Parts: sequence; structure tokens; C-alpha cells
Amino acid sequence: MNILGQVIKLINYSSEGKLLYSESFKYDEQKVLLKFTHTVPDSTNKSYQAIYSSDVKGKRLSERVYAPNGYILYTSKFAYDSENQLMEEVSYNYSGAFDFKKNFKYVYDKTGNWTSLVNKNKTSSYLTIREIQYN
Repeated sequence: MNILGQVIKLINYSSEGKLLYSESFKYDEQKVLLKFTHTVPDSTNKSYQAIYSSDVKGKRLSERVYAPNGYILYTSKFAYDSENQLMEEVSYNYSGAFDFKKNFKYVYDKTGNWTSLVNKNKTSSYLTIREIQYN
């Protein structure tokens, strides 16, 4: 961890002590994640690096994911609703052609907290229900 309490490196080993993968995180001075690296020893096709861009409030605007050789794998762009919740993710392949789009729809309770989330793309939908108890 760094002095701000943020994780900067994770290392995962098998039960036999073999290194499975490591992950590193780089943040800016506002504690916003700038770069994430996932490294799998002896496997370049499972390793990658993600670079993030954010607005001045730290909201993620885009993600570019690269292979270890520096070639881009894909790019994603993010849009948010008036509650600053993720509303849409649009991804493009290595050549910049449209790949897929995910839509996110929220239902809010009377206090303004979201209680259900539908994550929908071309082939599937996921529903997340969140139960909040108030005193």
C-alpha cells in the first residue's frame, strides 16, 4: 500500500507457492486510478495493461487496454447519468471498429440510493438487487 492506503501491488500464488500473477496500480494525486497492469508469468496472452482517463472529479471517461508488446487490444468509453452512475460503456476493438455496447439502468429508492441495476448488452442481461436497511 502507498501512504494514502491505496493498494499498489497484489501478488497471487498457488497453494504450492508458484507465482500465478501480479497486479500493479498507479494513481494520481487525487487518488484516481491511472494505470493497472496484470502480469501472468510465462503467458503474454493473459497479461495486459490498462490506461484510464478521467474527468476533473475522477470519473472514468475511457480505458485503453494494451498487450505486453504495446499493441492495443481494445478501448472503452463511459457515459454517466445525472446521478453520476455508469449509464453506458461502448467498446472498440484493436482497429477502432465498434465491438459492443453495454447499457446500465438504475432504479432509485425515495432516499436517492439505487436499489436495482440492469446491465444489458447485445447477448445478455444481468440484474443486481441491492437491499438497504434504514434506521
